[in-house]
Amino acid sequence: MTDSVTMPEPTGMYQAFGPPAGTAPSSTPYTSQTAPASTPAPAFSYTAGDVLGQPGVQSEVYCAAQDNTWPATGTIAAGTAIPQGTMLELVAGQPSWDSHYTGATPAIYVVGTGLTCDNPPAGDVLQGVTDSVTMPEPTGMYQVFGPPAG
Repeated sequence: MTDSVTMPEPTGMYQAFGPPAGTAPSSTPYTSQTAPASTPAPAFSYTAGDVLGQPGVQSEVYCAAQDNTWPATGTIAAGTAIPQGTMLELVAGQPSWDSHYTGATPAIYVVGTGLTCDNPPAGDVLQGVTDSVTMPEPTGMYQVFGPPAG
């Protein structure tokens, strides 16, 4: 479960996955988040006035980029660094208008694992984007990686 180290708020809300104890995370976070040209990603038109939990506001899971920082919260000082590759639940499109998250990229969906900010397993290939089979919503939001067909 998440805690104040893995994700400051809300503690215990999400199940946390990472490398086995005693091993280091990948030193090269997966950052190539380009959807196939034939499958355009959903477009959202939210602004700084929209917040998670507000009716009709779509959340999206992003991976923090280098130099991302937390805004001021009840427990974190404004400008506190977010480690690159940290999984963030934001308003869809928020990195385009919130300077705290500039450069953050959508997470990827790995078959058998789910959403992650880690590199896909060695040998996995891009299979397309999420759909109603891999993840009910949002369709087309995340790239899907899995073992090659055959």
